[in-house]
Amino acid sequence: MRSRAKIIVKGDVQETGYRALVRKTARKLKLVGFVENLQDGRVRIVCEGERQSIIELCKKIRVKDEFIHVTSIRKRFSEHKGEFRGFVVMTGDLASEMFQGYATAGKYFRSLGEKVDRVGDKVDCVGRESVVQKTE
Repeated sequence: MRSRAKIIVKGDVQETGYRALVRKTARKLKLVGFVENLQDGRVRIVCEGERQSIIELCKKIRVKDEFIHVTSIRKRFSEHKGEFRGFVVMTGDLASEMFQGYATAGKYFRSLGEKVDRVGDKVDCVGRESVVQKTE
């Protein structure tokens, strides 16, 4: 059964690459519509497709990782309207989008730097104990 859903996502979901993740996931599920940032830090998704695919989307975008932390997803179903052709990311003004992109990149690069600093450490495992030795 084809349906339409308005989905509101709360949590740390802006400046994280979350909209791109939603777009990719929605397209794989053959949904159409859009995703956008809201001024209050939430993300809004409006999509249409098979009801079960919309339910699956909500499961797949409930992310908790190093950068994205979804705290709640609220969805409201309504009648399918057939107004979308694809699934897109709605963007704000260029300056705002550039700022968000740089902020997202900064998070990822800082994390990468922390991981690279640990490369080269030697780990010896004995039984259940792990000993990390700095290499020089």
